[in-house]
Amino acid sequence: LRHFFTYETTRFVVVKNWSVGIINRIVQVAIIAYFVGLVMYFSFACMTL
Repeated sequence: LRHFFTYETTRFVVVKNWSVGIINRIVQVAIIAYFVGLVMYFSFACMTL
């Protein structure tokens, strides 16, 4: 029961490499755009029915 109420914090990693940072941001934007695109697609698809 004691372990249930304890927690550990995550470690932060700082990567000072431009190419890794750019790839990271591109992946983040792609994931957000994908989900926003799905929401827009399904919301407009429901309107046409």
